[in-house]
Amino acid sequence: MRSKKFVTILTLALVVTMLWGILPALGAYPVDVEGIRRDVIALKASGVGHTETPEPTSTPVETPEPTPTPTETPKPNPTPTPEPTATPEPTETPELPQPIEVRFEGVIEALPEGSYIGTWVVAGQGVQVTESTEIEGTPQVGVWVSVKANLYSDGSLVAIKIKVKTPKAVTVEFKATIKALPEDGLLGEWVIGDHTVTVDESTQIEGDTPDVGDWAEVKAQIQADGSLLALEIEVKDKENPPAQEVDFKGPITALPETADYTGVWTIGCCHQVTVTTSTIISGTPEVGLFVEVKALKEGPGAFVALEIVVEASPAEQNRYRFEGTVEALPSNGLIGQWQINGQPVMVDENTIIDQSNGPIGVGVKVEVEVQAPGGDGIPAAIRIEVLHPAHSGSQEVEIRGVIESLPEGESLLGTWVVAGEEIMVDANTEIHGVTPQVGLWAIVKAVPQDDGSLLAQHIEVKGHPHEGSLVEFTAQVISMPDGLIGEWQIGGYTVMVDENTEIEGSPAVGSMVKVEATIGEGGVLLALKIEVIEQG
Repeated sequence: MRSKKFVTILTLALVVTMLWGILPALGAYPVDVEGIRRDVIALKASGVGHTETPEPTSTPVETPEPTPTPTETPKPNPTPTPEPTATPEPTETPELPQPIEVRFEGVIEALPEGSYIGTWVVAGQGVQVTESTEIEGTPQVGVWVSVKANLYSDGSLVAIKIKVKTPKAVTVEFKATIKALPEDGLLGEWVIGDHTVTVDESTQIEGDTPDVGDWAEVKAQIQADGSLLALEIEVKDKENPPAQEVDFKGPITALPETADYTGVWTIGCCHQVTVTTSTIISGTPEVGLFVEVKALKEGPGAFVALEIVVEASPAEQNRYRFEGTVEALPSNGLIGQWQINGQPVMVDENTIIDQSNGPIGVGVKVEVEVQAPGGDGIPAAIRIEVLHPAHSGSQEVEIRGVIESLPEGESLLGTWVVAGEEIMVDANTEIHGVTPQVGLWAIVKAVPQDDGSLLAQHIEVKGHPHEGSLVEFTAQVISMPDGLIGEWQIGGYTVMVDENTEIEGSPAVGSMVKVEATIGEGGVLLALKIEVIEQG
C-alpha cells in the first residue's frame, strides 16, 4: 500500500518538474503551480513512506512576461509590372522616284529585231519601248521621230509616245564638181561637191555625159533621213572649169530693193554677192546683221551665192514658243486675234500656218512662235503649227504631266490644267494617290467631249519628281528673291537660281516661265535656264 502511494507521489513530482521546465514555453497560458505544490504536501502529510523527504527549497517563481506576439512582417510592395515596350514604328520604305516626262526629236538609229518592243536608239539615246507605248506611223531606221518619254532617276528612258514625223518636201539647188560616180551605170550615189546625192530612175540628167571632174547643177529633194534624192542634174564639161566654191562671213552692208532679195548684196566692205532664185536663204536679211555665205567665186570680189545663213536679229531674240489649245478664232477667216490657252495672239497675212497635221479649229492643239510685243501689246504670231486635231469621239486619252492649276477653294471639282491640257473634274471622277497640289505629277485618263473638252474619268496624283537628270517644265512663278539669285517657287517646285543660270526676259511673280534644270539632292531643282513665255 505504501509502495503505491510512493509511486503516486513520485509520479506527481515528475509531472511538476516537467511542467516547471516547460513553463517558459507556455507563455500566455498560466498554470496553478501553488495548487499543485499544496497537493504534494498533503500527500506527504498522510504518512506515505518512512523517511521524510526534506522540504524543497522554495525558489521564487516569477511569471514570465508573455512573449509578445511577433509583429506581422510587412508584405513587400509588389514589383510594378513594367510598361510594355512600344513597338518601334516600321521604317518607311522610301518611295520609288517618280519619273519626269521629257520630249525630244531625232533620227531613229537602231530598232529591235522582229518587234518594236525593246530598246530603240533615237538621236543617240537609248529609249525603252513597251507594250504601253503609243506609236504613230511606221518607224524605221533613218526616219525622224518625236518622242515623249518618262525619264527615271537612273537615267533610263521609257517611251510613252513615239510619232513618226513626215517631213515636208524640201527642195535644194546647188552647183559643184562631180567627185565620184557609181561604178556601174549612173544609178546610185553620186558625190557632188560636199554632198552625196542619190540618183534613181526618176532623176532627169541633162547636158554632157557625166564624168568625174565635170561641173553639175543639181536640184534635189531632202529625204526623211536627211539624204538628198536628185530630181534634176545638168552636167557641164570639165573643160569649162567651174567657179571655185568658197565660204566666208561678214555683216550685210547693202541689200537690193527686191521683195525676194534677188540681186547684188554687199557683204563687208568689198564682197559683191549675187543672189539668185536658186540661192538658199535661212533667216530674214537686214542691213547690219551678220551672215555666213557659201558661194561660187567668179572673179576678184565677185560671188554667186549658193547659201546664206542670217544670224538672229534683235527682233528674233525676243521671240518665244509655247504650246496650247485654240480657244477662239476670228469670226471671218484666220486673220485677226486668236485665243490660245488664254493668251491673245495676233495673226496676219505674214503668219505661217502649218496645217499638215490637221485643219485649224477650236480645240486644236498647236505650237505657236510669237514675237514679244513692246509694252502691253498683243504678241504677233510668226508661225502656228497644228500638233494634233481637236479631240472627238469617246476614245479615252491619257495625259501625264505636272498639275499646273487647280480649282479655287477646297473643292477639287472644276477645271484642272495638267501638262498644258484643261481637264474637267466632276463628282464621278476617281482621284487616287496623294492630295492634289499644283506642281505634283499626275496621270489622267479622260474622255473627249463633243465640244473638244476633256472629262476626267480617273486621276492618279504622284509626288514630286525625285532626283534624276535633266528636266524641263512650264509653270507660273509663285515667289522669287529680289535679286534673282536664290530660291524661287515655280509651280510646285523649289528652284535654285545662281549666277550660272541663264534668264531670258524679265521674270516677275505671276509670269509663266519655261524652266530647264537639273535635279539636286532632296528634289531641289538647279536652274540652267529660265525663259519668260508670258508676263504675269
